[in-house]
Amino acid sequence: MVAVVLPSTVLVALGVQLMRQERELAIQQAANERRLVVSQARQTLFAKLEQVQREVFEARTGDTPGFGSTAFPETALVLATQINDGVLRLPWMPDRRAELGRTSLRTEPFARRVARGKRAEFVGGDAARAIELYEDALAGAQDSIQAAYARLLLARALGKSGRRDEAISQNQRLLALPPHVTDEVGIPIALFAAGRLLDELDGGRAVIEKLGTIVNEQRWRSPAEAYMLRDLLDEASTTHGSSERQTVVDLQQRIGSEIAVIERVIDLRNELPGLGLRFGGTLEDTYGSRWIRWGDDWLVGSTPIHDDAWGIVAFSIRQLLALAPALPNWPGAAEMIIADATEPNAASEPLDPAIAEVRIAVLDDALPGSGAAVRRRGFYVGALLLVLSVTLFGAYLFWLDVRRELRMGELRTLFVSSVSHELKTPLTAIRMFAERLQLKKQPDPKMQTEYLATIVGESERLTRLLNNVLDLSKIEQAQKRYRQDPVELADVVDRTVRAIGYPLARGGFTLNVDVDGHPPRVHGDADALEQALLNLLSNAMKYSGENREIDLRLFVQNGAAVIEVSDRGVGIPTAVQERLTEKFYRVPTAENERIPGTGLGLALVHHAVEAHGGHLTIQSAEGEGSTFAIHLPLETR
Repeated sequence: MVAVVLPSTVLVALGVQLMRQERELAIQQAANERRLVVSQARQTLFAKLEQVQREVFEARTGDTPGFGSTAFPETALVLATQINDGVLRLPWMPDRRAELGRTSLRTEPFARRVARGKRAEFVGGDAARAIELYEDALAGAQDSIQAAYARLLLARALGKSGRRDEAISQNQRLLALPPHVTDEVGIPIALFAAGRLLDELDGGRAVIEKLGTIVNEQRWRSPAEAYMLRDLLDEASTTHGSSERQTVVDLQQRIGSEIAVIERVIDLRNELPGLGLRFGGTLEDTYGSRWIRWGDDWLVGSTPIHDDAWGIVAFSIRQLLALAPALPNWPGAAEMIIADATEPNAASEPLDPAIAEVRIAVLDDALPGSGAAVRRRGFYVGALLLVLSVTLFGAYLFWLDVRRELRMGELRTLFVSSVSHELKTPLTAIRMFAERLQLKKQPDPKMQTEYLATIVGESERLTRLLNNVLDLSKIEQAQKRYRQDPVELADVVDRTVRAIGYPLARGGFTLNVDVDGHPPRVHGDADALEQALLNLLSNAMKYSGENREIDLRLFVQNGAAVIEVSDRGVGIPTAVQERLTEKFYRVPTAENERIPGTGLGLALVHHAVEAHGGHLTIQSAEGEGSTFAIHLPLETR
């Protein structure tokens, strides 16, 4: 046990220590790889954001103050605009189209004619006079803005005067105007006509198409225009037909998103001074941007545009979460997440020290060395299990060997004791009767015959015992050979009965012999079969108990010759019947301890029968006797 347990313990301790060191090394390596992945992800993302900032501000033309998600949809950009004296410049201001509209509409004599028409319409209540003045202004219009505005006023006056068809005609011409034709506040004049035609035509398809064209423009629109579009679409949703319903719903969602961005821009402008972003210095004083998370979904940063100007950019965090993994140099093991700042994910790091909620999480299973670490750990565990299995298997074999040796030692001791007892009894009888014959010079002839019969019977008993021992020795050395000659089983039975006649008579046994009328013939060794049958009859005599009747039958059954020996003795427990043919095995009962025997008889019978191609069957029950049957294949003629 020490030879097995001690090396196994050492191997297990060394294996556990090695796996512990390997685990610590794997944890350290994973931490290093995680830091590299986070660093690479952070650099990749901020490099992309810086690139977008440069592109968006370099793309500015004229006085266009900024661009939004409509200009750079694939980058999650929401806002890019300048900072003037620390104040965020609204991206829709100044509106060049509104400036053009104000300039055009204030030009004389157009402005004077329009003023006279409005005065006649609203102050004098004279719609007919107002129509004349608006037509005069339309005739004298110097550009498309003046013409569109005069026509808009004319259509309104026509409607008031009851000239509905003419008013609709004028509004339809206005509806066809391009969106850049606006009034003095930058609202496309076509929107005013759209509102009138919705009332007149119950939401015609042309009105819906015009609203869609204006909504889908890629530009910042003023809050006034956005709110007007929303109101018109809300009205259209209640008046248009079912065929345009889905189109109107899509446009409502689009303009609703734009209004939400516009309102957030206004809020950002109001809160900007308190956000802590830097808006001063030169390009030499700072590099890149400072970032904060503002609101629920905006990543806001400040960046220098040139030496004396700074800008503000904002990205949608949720769009960045989806777009970041598609960046060219983005590491596959990293992903962006939004975590609670008070309980950040332990396996993640913040995108920026100032943005604790936006974090980069690392998937340990996707780290470059994760697979190798798992494979190494699996190899060590497998090797340790293999060594332990081999060691334990060797220990098991050793234990079996020791157990077998101990058992064989016990069986040898029992065998020596049994053989000694078996030898002592007949030798004592032979010596005793021989001495009696020697003492009496002229003994009684009857007594002399009895003495000599006893001596011969005991000698035959000694012969059978010695034959059993010799047969066992030959079997164990694989030297036992059986002749293969034609054998009349009736002759074998007859010789066996004569050989065991004296022991039967001396023990007071009655042997009932029943041989089939057509005795079977087999191919085999007659002496070996006789020895086997003698062993069965000897066992029947030993274990018959108080009953002194034994049956011996020879018959043919199922194409085989059967020699059956039955007694009416103590019987054999069912649980141990399978072990009866083992060498030296005897049923461990108190009665058996008083009955002499070597435990070899049935083992030799089993071996002989199998060598002849047959088999031995046992039927027994405790207290009801036993039946042993030898089944042998018949000789083929």
